[in-house]
Amino acid sequence: MTETDHNGLGKRIGAFFSPTGALSRRLEGYEPRPSQARMALACLEALTVGGILLAEAGTGTGKTLAYLVPALAAGKRIVVSTGTRNLQEQLFFKDIPFLQGLGGKFEAAVMKGRGNYLCLRKLKLFRGQPLLRGLDEVDQFKAIERWAADTETGDFAELKEMAEGTPLFGPLSCRGDNCVGRRCPHYDECWLVKMRARAAGADVVIVNHHLLFADLAVRDTGFGAVIPDYDRAILDEAHELEDVATSYFGVEVSNWRFDELGRDAAHEFADEKITDERLLNDVAEVGKAAQKLFKRIKPPDDRFRIEAILSDALLDANAELAERLSSLEAGIGGIRDRPESLFKLARRSAELRDSMAMLLEGSDPSYVFWGERRGRGVFLRASPVDVSPYLRGYLFDNLETAVLTSATLAVGGNFDFLRSRLGIDSAEELVLPSHFDFKRLTRLYVPNDLPDPNDAGFLEAAAEEMVRILELTKGRAFLLFTSLRNMERAHSLLEGRVPFPLLLQGTSSRRELIEQFRQKEGSVLLASASFWQGVDVRGPDLSCVVVDKLPFAVPDDPIVGSRIARIKADGGDPFWQYQVPSAALALKQGLGRLVRSSSDRGIMAVLDSRLLRRRYGRLILGSLHGSPMVTQFEELKHWWK
Repeated sequence: MTETDHNGLGKRIGAFFSPTGALSRRLEGYEPRPSQARMALACLEALTVGGILLAEAGTGTGKTLAYLVPALAAGKRIVVSTGTRNLQEQLFFKDIPFLQGLGGKFEAAVMKGRGNYLCLRKLKLFRGQPLLRGLDEVDQFKAIERWAADTETGDFAELKEMAEGTPLFGPLSCRGDNCVGRRCPHYDECWLVKMRARAAGADVVIVNHHLLFADLAVRDTGFGAVIPDYDRAILDEAHELEDVATSYFGVEVSNWRFDELGRDAAHEFADEKITDERLLNDVAEVGKAAQKLFKRIKPPDDRFRIEAILSDALLDANAELAERLSSLEAGIGGIRDRPESLFKLARRSAELRDSMAMLLEGSDPSYVFWGERRGRGVFLRASPVDVSPYLRGYLFDNLETAVLTSATLAVGGNFDFLRSRLGIDSAEELVLPSHFDFKRLTRLYVPNDLPDPNDAGFLEAAAEEMVRILELTKGRAFLLFTSLRNMERAHSLLEGRVPFPLLLQGTSSRRELIEQFRQKEGSVLLASASFWQGVDVRGPDLSCVVVDKLPFAVPDDPIVGSRIARIKADGGDPFWQYQVPSAALALKQGLGRLVRSSSDRGIMAVLDSRLLRRRYGRLILGSLHGSPMVTQFEELKHWWK
C-alpha cells in the first residue's frame, strides 16, 4: 500500500484476513492464507490508484474473496467478469451473500446475455403460431409456459429439467435481433429490462466474459450498451479472454440463423396479419436459397478454411441468396407504417447478405476465414488473427483499473506471453503460490519408455499405460486427449480391458457426464480440450488426470495456423512465442483439476516423453506447481500405496 494507506483501508483489509479477523470468526476451521491477504492488498492498490494488475493466484488461494473484499472497500461501482455462467452463479448466490452476512452493505446484480432470458412477446407469438418441430418441442413449450407463469427472473437456467442450449430457448429468448425495445407491449414486464434496472443500481455487477465482449461489440456498432457504464473491472479466469474475444470481434453466419429468420418472419407476419403473397414467397425463397447454399458446403474436416470449400457453384448460390435477401429487405421496406419488429427483420436480412459476402470474399488479411461443422450446423466465421488491438482499444484504454486473475496466467514465472496476447504494455504483476502442498499431494508421472507421440504404435502403447494407471487408482480418472480421434480410438482400446465405467465425451451433455462421473464409483471420463478447465470434482472421486500428449496448438487449425503465420511474418518464432506457452498453460489447467482441497491427492500423468527429451520440457515443467516428477511406474506405485 502507499504511505497514506488510502484512509486506513489496507489495515482494515489486512485485519479482515488475519487469524483473529472477521473471516476467522465466521468460518469454522479458518486457516489464514498469506497469499490471499497479499492479493487483497494488491487489488486494493490497483482499485484505488488505477492501472492494470496481473495476479496469478494458485489453487486454494481464495482469490474470489481476495478481489471482492477490496472491490467493495474501494466504494465505486465495479464489474466482475467470470469465465462461465456457473461461476457467476457461485459468486452471486454464495460469495456475495457470505460477505453481506458479515455486515457488508452493498447491492449486487448478476447479468447474463440476452439469450438466457425468456421474451414475453415471443412467447405470445408462439402461442398464436407455434411452428414447433416435433413432439419434443411441443412438450418443451408447454413446460416453458408453465414456468413463465411463476418465474421471477425469466432466466432459462431455472428450467433444470431442460439441457443448457435447448434449441427452443433461442427463438423464445430476448435476442437483440428480434427485440423491439420500448415499443414492446411487454416492456414494463420484461425480465431483461428488470435485470438491467437492478444492475444500474448495483455496486457490484457480475457478468461473464461472453456478455462482456458482446457488450463491447455492441458499443462499437453504436446500437447502445448492455452493461451499465463502468471504469473498473475484475476479470476472473482471465486466461480465457483471448479465445472469447476472438469469437465476438468478428462475423458469424450459420444455417441456423437462416432457419431462425424464416421462423421469426412467419411469426411476425402472422401477428401483423400480413398476407401479401409476394412477401410470403420472398421468405420461402430465402429459406430455399439458404438450404441450397449450405448443401453445397462439403467441408473436408470439422474445422476448415473457407477457401477450401469455395467453388463457382457455391459463389453462384450465394449470389442467388443475396438477391433473395435483398428482395425480402425491399419488400418489408415497402410496408407503410411498419412496426419495429418488421424493421428488425429487414435489417437482419441486410446483415446476413453483407456478412455472407464478407465471408466468401475473404479479402481482409487481419481476419482468418474459417468454418466449423457441429452436428447438423455449419458455421462460417471471420475471426481476427490478433485480438490485442480490440482488447486495448475497446477495453483496457477505457478502464481506470483492470485486475486480471486466474490460477493459470504465468509461464515460467512471468506474464510475457499473456501481455503479448492481450495487448497489455505495462502492468503490476503478482505470482502467488498455491495454498496446497503440491509436493506432498501430487506426483507428475512421465513414463520414459513410451514411443514418440508421432510414432504409429504410440496410442496402443499409451492405452496399455492407461490400463496400468487406472488399475492403480481404481479408476477415478480423467483421460484427456488432444484430438477427438485419439479419444475415440483410446475408448475402443480400453473397452473391456478395465472394470470401471467408461464415460465418453459426446454421448451426453457436459453437465450430465460430470454428474455421472460423480455418482458412478470408479468412473473414468474420456474427453477432449473442453474438459481441461472449468470442471470441479472434489475429493477422491477424481484421483488421476492422464494427458495423452502435450497440448500444442495445432497448425492445421485455421485460427492457430493464421496466428503462427502472423508471428513468422513479424520475424518471431511461433513455436517458442505461442505454441510452447499455450501448452504450458493448458497442462497447468489440467493439473488444476486434480487438487481442489487440502485433502485431495492424485496423479498427473503425461504420456509424452518429449517432456523429458526436448529443450522446451524444462519450461513446461517449471510451470506445473513444483509437483515432483517420476518416470518409473514402480516408483509411482510405491508413492500411491
